[in-house]
Amino acid sequence: MNPQTPHSPDVELLTRLGFAPGNPLMTEPRVLVDRSFLSRLRTELDETLDADTAHRVRSQIGLFHGLREGRRAVSRARDDVVGGVVSRPDTPSIAMTLLARGGCDGLEIHGEWPHSAEARATDHGGARNCVLAAGYTSGWLSEICGSTLVAVETECRAQGQARCAFVARPAEEWRARHDAEVEQFVDSLPFETFRTLLRENSARGLGLGAEGHSPLGATPWTAHVWGPVMVLPFQSSVTALRDLENDCGIRVVVVDLRTAYTNGLEEKSLRASLEKFLDHVSSWGVESVLAAPPPAVESLLPELRNGPHVARPTLPEAISTAFQIAHANRSGA
Repeated sequence: MNPQTPHSPDVELLTRLGFAPGNPLMTEPRVLVDRSFLSRLRTELDETLDADTAHRVRSQIGLFHGLREGRRAVSRARDDVVGGVVSRPDTPSIAMTLLARGGCDGLEIHGEWPHSAEARATDHGGARNCVLAAGYTSGWLSEICGSTLVAVETECRAQGQARCAFVARPAEEWRARHDAEVEQFVDSLPFETFRTLLRENSARGLGLGAEGHSPLGATPWTAHVWGPVMVLPFQSSVTALRDLENDCGIRVVVVDLRTAYTNGLEEKSLRASLEKFLDHVSSWGVESVLAAPPPAVESLLPELRNGPHVARPTLPEAISTAFQIAHANRSGA
């Protein structure tokens, strides 16, 4: 675990599952609304963990994203006030409509998620479907209001209802209602642990806080393993790859090309570097999916040896495809 990561069972579990705070899955907002990814996420967690723990992990993934984005929105609004600038306000990655009653202290906020990607991603009913959205909304509203608000889902399309709706109240008010299921959800959200993590990493300039930069820019060589899938940033050299071994049951490697260094490299050199990189990954006996290739790389894909190569325009789409391939290979084994 990184030295800046607070010691916490919740953070340790997320890290073990591949959701460490610096993981692209915890900094890329599109994972929150990608229906295919959300479906695979639920399936993998349900197969790996018991129901309560899977529910807890999904809500915490949402909470971290919500706190991070809410923190960024507040910071940018504060900077606008100081600088006398009026800019377009940040909007949450998970769209929501809100109706506030009272103020941010001792109140309730009613709302709904009009697009409900999480509900559409599930093929079965039951309680607590939009828990990632509930975690996200809890974090985002809490940062915007400067309080600790918990959003609890009250209606869900996955249960055959007309909409996905929620009510947000202060955490202590939910606890005072003595609803065991709601209390369990409130207790699953480590607000202070995540706030400390975001604050400390922001102070260190690691890109997890209000500035909103990807940590891959500060620490470009980080491999993330999540179940049968590894997310691996592309490097023009394969030196670091030699230290990695496929001893974790990896079936598919997502090659993250968002950080591909192409400036100053001639096309021939870039092609050779990418082929060498992919050949090394292939030597592990796994398949690869290329994520978010920039134009300079995308134009080379049809010419690469050992093709055709599977490529997807965004990292969430690539990860979702990787899980589909891993699941198909496991089913066919």
